[in-house]
Amino acid sequence: RRGHITLWLSEDAIQQWYETKRVYDGTGAPTDLAVLTAHEIRQVFKLPLRQCEGFVNSLFSMMNIELTCPSYSTLSKRLKTLNLKSPFYRKAHPYSNGIKAIAIDSTGLKCYGHDEWY
Repeated sequence: RRGHITLWLSEDAIQQWYETKRVYDGTGAPTDLAVLTAHEIRQVFKLPLRQCEGFVNSLFSMMNIELTCPSYSTLSKRLKTLNLKSPFYRKAHPYSNGIKAIAIDSTGLKCYGHDEWY
């Protein structure tokens, strides 16, 4: 199962992807949850912003979910305003062999296996 990606998005996350009060082009503005989710996927796969946008959009397409990733310019601008604490995740980390799953939920990125958080 090497290279297999499984992605779960809860119904809450799907409902909270766009701001309901701000609509500019019919799709709505992405929430902080959308920006943080895209950023954490970006951290896991070590992607630049433009590639992250395309990767997340292709994941949504494969999942048949009508969501879009925030644009790379939105990610760039909004990530500067958020107070982020990025987790330490590198394959060379001593605990990386014990990682069984990487989960992204409303509380952020977590690695399960050896310990809950690295």
